[in-house]
Amino acid sequence: TSINRVILLTDGIANVGETCHDTILNHTSELTQRGITTSTIGIGFDFHEELLIPMAEAGSGNAFHVVRTTDLEPVLTAEVDNMISQTGHSARLGFMT
Repeated sequence: TSINRVILLTDGIANVGETCHDTILNHTSELTQRGITTSTIGIGFDFHEELLIPMAEAGSGNAFHVVRTTDLEPVLTAEVDNMISQTGHSARLGFMT
């Protein structure tokens, strides 16, 4: 058994690539149907919660908000701990930019 999770760190303002919220939410739902969970972390004072919270819901994941990047550690720790508790072993964490 493995856990596949996307953790999206963003201000949530879709301005490059796909920008239609409905299309983004449909893609997130499709990932969920394929067994991939999506959690979102909105960064900044003006993060776009109208997109990020529904994305996390469509992705069967968690939605978080941090004002500063220095506040990320406890949120990422909680997400990784959640993955580890579900698998118990062989947890891997990768980053893409």
